[in-house]
Amino acid sequence: MLLANPQNLVFSMESEKSTEPLFEWLPPPAYLKWRLARFPSRAMLVEIALGFVGGALIYATLRSVMLALFFLLFATVLGFAAKWLIPRTNAGAFRALGEVLEMKAASKRQRVAYRDLSLCVVEHRRHEGVGFALLGLRLSAEYERARKWYEPKALKPVPVAEGEELERVLHILKKKGVGVIYAGSAGE
Repeated sequence: MLLANPQNLVFSMESEKSTEPLFEWLPPPAYLKWRLARFPSRAMLVEIALGFVGGALIYATLRSVMLALFFLLFATVLGFAAKWLIPRTNAGAFRALGEVLEMKAASKRQRVAYRDLSLCVVEHRRHEGVGFALLGLRLSAEYERARKWYEPKALKPVPVAEGEELERVLHILKKKGVGVIYAGSAGE
């Protein structure tokens, strides 16, 4: 991986057709915390509630206090595991390749050709004092007309860390002919 340096922004544009990434990045930690701020806590509460319901049903049908308490304890452990694991497993990876932008999540991979993108709206966000940018990618009208039923209608926002990483991604998009618009910054 190349260092984020303005002199390196000219990085291997000659190899347009190669599968070697022009740039690769992970979502910033502030984005993950912002996106999943409430979800893990809710998952934990649902898991514990299911433990109470399951424990009550086990006690009502089998009259076993030990088995009901075991079920409740097991559900509570799963709830805390969900609260701890969800922010770590939901992260994705992004790669700017020669002809496509690739977005990979835990089990899903999406590739969009630069020629199918018409616009990129940059929205700056802050969470807990740390800034990041969300790139809203708009698909072109030609792509919308020729789109197959199984191809994406819209793309999820792409999170990028502020600073040199954002500059590098925007440089690649501009070089590939994608228009860039800077929207106002949003609060927490």
